[in-house]
Amino acid sequence: MDYFDIAVIGGGPGGCSAAAAAAKKGYSTVMIEKAELGGTCLNRGCIPTKSLLQGAELYQHIQSAHRWGLSAENPMYHMDRMQLRAEEVVTKLREDLRQTMHRNHVCIKKGRGQIEAPGQIHISGGQDETVMAGKILIASGSVPAVPPIPGVLLPGVMTSNEFLKEKKVYDRLVIIGGGVIGIEFASLYAMLGRQTTILEAAEKILPGMDKEISQSVRMMLRQRGCRVHTGAFVEKIETSGGGLVCFYKENGVSCSTEADAVLLAVGRRADTQGLIRENMILETEKGCIKINGDYETNLPGIYAAGDVTGGIQLAHKAAAEGENAVCCMLGEKAGIYMKTVPSCIYTYPEIASAGFTEEEARNAGILKIIKKKYPMTGNCRTVIADGGRGFIKVIADGETGRILGAQIMCLRATDIIGEMTVAINQGMTLGDMSSIIRPHPTFEEGITEAVRE
Repeated sequence: MDYFDIAVIGGGPGGCSAAAAAAKKGYSTVMIEKAELGGTCLNRGCIPTKSLLQGAELYQHIQSAHRWGLSAENPMYHMDRMQLRAEEVVTKLREDLRQTMHRNHVCIKKGRGQIEAPGQIHISGGQDETVMAGKILIASGSVPAVPPIPGVLLPGVMTSNEFLKEKKVYDRLVIIGGGVIGIEFASLYAMLGRQTTILEAAEKILPGMDKEISQSVRMMLRQRGCRVHTGAFVEKIETSGGGLVCFYKENGVSCSTEADAVLLAVGRRADTQGLIRENMILETEKGCIKINGDYETNLPGIYAAGDVTGGIQLAHKAAAEGENAVCCMLGEKAGIYMKTVPSCIYTYPEIASAGFTEEEARNAGILKIIKKKYPMTGNCRTVIADGGRGFIKVIADGETGRILGAQIMCLRATDIIGEMTVAINQGMTLGDMSSIIRPHPTFEEGITEAVRE
């Protein structure tokens, strides 16, 4: 029976970050993964989705090539080839990750890990063995949630995991859920020119984001032919004439819409199945593993980080938590500041946010709020790239000028948000940010315009 200082269950962003951090510190480390390295993000989520979106964006640019004096008549896309490209990207990044783990001397064991007792993990479905560890980190991630709607098991009704494997493009797609996953797939299908319908139960799409972002995304999707229904509660899904029909109520009115496929995008749930032997009681809250400020569970020597603990489910957040958890396991101070976690949505144009929205600032008791907004239609780089409408919005404390949050919708928003995250974390003011020279012409110049007094 092998013994390790630290064992990590899960080889996604949180698990890989934690395992590499522990190994670099000189601790013998084993990582147990039941599928492929990289977890959901690399294999069934962020990366393949973004690869497909990149292809759709390029297709859209080719269609408007004449605006740059170029000829590209009758462009076509082939989903099977787009999927092949996505697979190539995933394979390369997965191999890079494997090599990183190897360089750091992380022992990787394939199979499903189950904690049988403190410090003891049984691995099944792969190498089928038992390992011992001084401390254990659970980083098992999350899986797509399946709502209790009659008809969700019908052929053609899929979660994002199954949908990403599809080699064909459906003429009519209905997406149940208007969160990040639903919006990204809607953007993909809209750019490919296919009929897309979003059914969101909340009163707005992207319910957790700034109101102006939600409104702008809704407008953008509608301009591209996407049908967006909010306050829409799906009651059942049935087959009809070789296709599917979604029955829903919108503002109390019974409605229906036909589809060739239905994507379930109602969020994700913590993957805790089979983690702990039945004789052990692991405290959970709303299906997620409950932890304290040092990532400790109620069981001695067992820690948890990432999606499995709930909260905002983002790969970079999980990676940061994994690294911080290792520090806590070793009695060290956590090195990554977790108060401000940026969020990104890969629509066209992109969306990104960090810190407080205007509403959140008010709810936090900020008495005087400064709101700065710069329309990116005046940004040189945006005009050159034909980036269309967009904006940078900055929220600041009216008493101190300290930046509290930022919401961005424009080309390269997911890159720009990094600077705003640093500003929020460092307590920088509007004056501090306006005094920084940014290169010209760049999208980042929009920050200068947005923060000017």
